[in-house]
Amino acid sequence: MIAVSPTQSPNSLIDSNSELADAIGAELAARGFVVLDIATTAARLKKYDLPPTYALTKQGLSTLRKENVDSVLAVSSTVSAIGGPSMRHVKARLTSTATTEEIGGVDWDNSWGGMPGSPADFTIRKDSTTAAKEIASELVKLLS
Repeated sequence: MIAVSPTQSPNSLIDSNSELADAIGAELAARGFVVLDIATTAARLKKYDLPPTYALTKQGLSTLRKENVDSVLAVSSTVSAIGGPSMRHVKARLTSTATTEEIGGVDWDNSWGGMPGSPADFTIRKDSTTAAKEIASELVKLLS
């Protein structure tokens, strides 16, 4: 079972993207994996009086292991420093609840064209659904 983390990777200096994280989780579920969405993951942690921000700590991972979760997916993305749509670069990481070590991850870069925020940039940029499908495909390779 994979849990989608309510927070980003502790090693990340970029923003958490919960919409994209849930979309990737839905893609993994469509491919046969059992996936807990962000709200369910947070609720499972709350049962043990742990805030969602503990999802990727050793204590949080151990707690999720008790809840039969095998790994936790953390997703974060960057935006352009000078504007434009989000998801310029996405990091998706899977962490094992058994070892508390990173299993692997995907670094995904969005298409772009022209200046960030320009009409050309908006036209070429991929949306969350397309990004989720591409990222999930790569994550499946790690899990197979």
